[in-house]
Amino acid sequence: MLESVTPRGDTVLFRWEDGCEAEFAAAWLLDNAPAAHAGTQRLRTMRSLASQVRHVEHDGDAIRLYFADETIAWTAARLRVLAAPGPVAQPARWPKGDTAAARPPIGYDAYLAGDAVLRAALEEVAAFGIVRFADAGAALDEVERAVRRFGFVRETNYGRVFEVRVTADPVNLADTARALEPHTDNPYRDPVPTLQLLHCIRSAGEGGATYFLDGIALAEAFRVAYPRDFACLAAEPVPFVFENAAGDRYECRTPVIRCDASGMVRAIRLNHRALGSIDLPARRSADWYASYAAFARAANDPARHFIHAMAPGDMVLFDNERILHGRKAFASVSDRLLRGCYADRDGLLATLARLRKLIA
Repeated sequence: MLESVTPRGDTVLFRWEDGCEAEFAAAWLLDNAPAAHAGTQRLRTMRSLASQVRHVEHDGDAIRLYFADETIAWTAARLRVLAAPGPVAQPARWPKGDTAAARPPIGYDAYLAGDAVLRAALEEVAAFGIVRFADAGAALDEVERAVRRFGFVRETNYGRVFEVRVTADPVNLADTARALEPHTDNPYRDPVPTLQLLHCIRSAGEGGATYFLDGIALAEAFRVAYPRDFACLAAEPVPFVFENAAGDRYECRTPVIRCDASGMVRAIRLNHRALGSIDLPARRSADWYASYAAFARAANDPARHFIHAMAPGDMVLFDNERILHGRKAFASVSDRLLRGCYADRDGLLATLARLRKLIA
């Protein structure tokens, strides 16, 4: 039960009989009142935001707040929920590769057919950053079909769909038989594609296994073990660059480790093949390279890698800002073929939010 409501000019203090207290900005109460919205759209204009409460009345659960030009209504029950929000769910980190390996793949046909399995797959990506599909066949359009279940293909300079295969005149080292270090795809784009799909059409035979690691778990461990190196990589924006034969140039400057305002690691941008020329002063450049080398050594630790020797019909969907991926070398005469495409995480999360409401 609400005990008292005390206006304090541009804030309002609420007290409940059990001792809970919460103070809200007056402008926030005005802007977020239930009557101020149509669905998720605000009806109020920015110019109509008043910041002073003149008078307050409350009777049981009902609260009325009087501003200069209008009166708004709240309920004490709703404000109590907002005063003590539940804990924010954190993604499940996997610092060791065997954690990811232990999670079973999801049947691709079931993913296409039912919303319960679709939700389970999207939950895997939201929590662990990656999900594997089994028995996706060998049709060349399956990655696009998989994306249509939750969002839209993100077209890039590589097209709607790209192929990873050995070519005679490669424009990307992925189109060779060489091993690839742990990396983020398209780090030179702004914004970077946040999701990637890879579908194995033909395997390499010997070698060519793809591997994955949790880049955010890596960064969090790196912060503990090497705090100065972490701070350097999180602070210094560096260039990532790609230029094609026609002269189109893509470039993005960003730290290797990106943190939010609270200091939480939110994204990794790592791709030595696409690293531009570091243009820092000599001392800062030397320090940055030392930190970068330490982070690269940690990323190349096999214990962190989930090795997935993809067989024909295997498909992987993963978060490109969180999950680093690489590849073992294989014979250059191999006809190994992967089909891939990019998508955006917001579409996946929007679909997941809908499914969470529909499926308990």
